Amino acid sequence: MQNLLPQRIREMVALIGWPATASFIRAFGGKRVFVPKKITAPWAQALVEAIGDDATQKLIDWAADTMIEVPRCRSAMNYARNVEIVAAYTDGTDINELVDRFGLTYRQTMNILKHTDTSVPTDNQLEWGF
Repeated sequence: MQNLLPQRIREMVALIGWPATASFIRAFGGKRVFVPKKITAPWAQALVEAIGDDATQKLIDWAADTMIEVPRCRSAMNYARNVEIVAAYTDGTDINELVDRFGLTYRQTMNILKHTDTSVPTDNQLEWGF
């Protein structure tokens, strides 16, 4: 998974964790995001809504007063989604519920279940919560 992410995003994962980074990418992917100097700045509210207070403060401490171009990270995001689908199915979630939850077709969901290799997670995947 780590090899699917640009270096800046890998640094962000190390700083705020994968769940918050994934939320950040979903909220701001493809955009330029200004990181304010303080969490009380008006623009910080959008960050707080996307990733929470703690992660926003860590992001401010790391990259205050800079502009970050946020990549979409489609390969990594799709892989994370696919792992989530496999885990939910393994835990007993019905395929039709997965179709609804992830906005995919039945065929796409079945292909994900057949072709997503989650058998040997790397240390980074375990650390990132997959």
